[in-house]
Formats: sequence, C-alpha cells, structure tokens
Amino acid sequence: YLLPIPMVAYASRYGLKSSLPVFVGMLAFSFFFGTVTTFFYAGTAALLGMIFGTRIYHKRDLTQTMLIVMVLSTVFNVLSTIALASVFGYDLVREVNEMQDMMGRVVSQTGADPQAYAPLLEGGYIKQLIVISAVILGMVQGYIIYVLSLLILKRLRFQVPKARPITLL
Repeated sequence: YLLPIPMVAYASRYGLKSSLPVFVGMLAFSFFFGTVTTFFYAGTAALLGMIFGTRIYHKRDLTQTMLIVMVLSTVFNVLSTIALASVFGYDLVREVNEMQDMMGRVVSQTGADPQAYAPLLEGGYIKQLIVISAVILGMVQGYIIYVLSLLILKRLRFQVPKARPITLL
C-alpha cells in the first residue's frame, strides 16, 4: 500500500518527463538487488504511482483518477495472483486442494449433509472464488493507495485538485 506513494509525490511535483528516469532507476534497483517478485511489485507500484502523480500534476479529475488507480491495482493484483502465480512460487492447484480439504473437514465436523455442500467443494468454484477475491482485494488496495496518497500529499502541502462525488461522472 505504501510503495506507490513516493512515486506519486515525485510525479505530482515534477510531471511525467522527470518521473521516467526515476521510474527506470527504481526498476533497475529492484532488478539488481531483488527477486523476480520484488521486481514485479516494485515495478507495478512505481508505474501506478507515476500514473497517479502525473494525473495530479496535470490537474485531472480526481474521481476518474481514483477509478484508474483502482482498475490498475486490480489488474496488477489479478496478474500477480493468477497469471504469474507459478513465477512467484504460489501454487494455485495446491491452494485449491487445501481449501477443498478444509471445507470438507468443516462440513463433516458440523454434521451437515455433504451432498448439500458438494457444489461448494468443487475445484472450479474455489478457483472462481480466488479470482473474485483477487479482484475485490485489488479494488480495495487501489482505493487505500488513493486515499493514503492524497492524505500525505495534502499534509505535505501539495496542490491537489478537489474531488467530485463519483455520482457526477
């Protein structure tokens, strides 16, 4: 949640052209001194912060900016959870099997009818739950990044445009 904030501050002060060398430097630093996971998270956080800060620099609408931050955060979260899971050492099949076992034990311990809960114990259903939870968590993460960044920028006395209600989009 905190990784994009320094880039938001820099890009909102100096704009996109000045932020690109900082972005490349952050990528190089995380590439040389981190793992593949670190590189991915640092790169996506820096990209998110650069886009967010550039929109503030150009005084774009904050409501649209919030939606862009939430969508990007969701895409990055789904990408890291689902698409790049094997690269990051996250075994999705094992996770689904563990969830099936855990849910099966809970059903058997409560004395409920296992046939009534059979659709919930299917692997496809649990995979859908994992994808849905990754999407929801990405949206929440994007909103938290948005709110924290604006709070910190206002506290640092940056010029931040006024937000409009989302209903006025």
